[in-house]
Amino acid sequence: MGASTSVREEHLLTVRTDRDGSSLLVRASGEIDFASAGLLEEELGRALGCDASMVVLDLGDIDFIDVTSLGVLLSGAERFREEGNRLSVWLGSGAAVPRLLELCGGKDELPLTD
Repeated sequence: MGASTSVREEHLLTVRTDRDGSSLLVRASGEIDFASAGLLEEELGRALGCDASMVVLDLGDIDFIDVTSLGVLLSGAERFREEGNRLSVWLGSGAAVPRLLELCGGKDELPLTD
């Protein structure tokens, strides 16, 4: 399968999905909050349902994330774990997601990568 891209936006969140062969890169940028967490949940569900052997969730450009969104991330990671550990989460140099993980916990529940 060749390369393909889709971009979806909701509220202040943009999710860009790039497929290249057997890899899928899901890049979230902006703010993940109560109003936009559903978009992230939908995109993770679509990624889970695809036949990619590896899915990378890039959260490096997230400026804000709330507790609702943390729940979406943790439940998404759990679903991927049940389906064969195909998810890897990259936090990049952004501070929002690591800060929330520090405050609320859950870092050990996400399959983090450098």
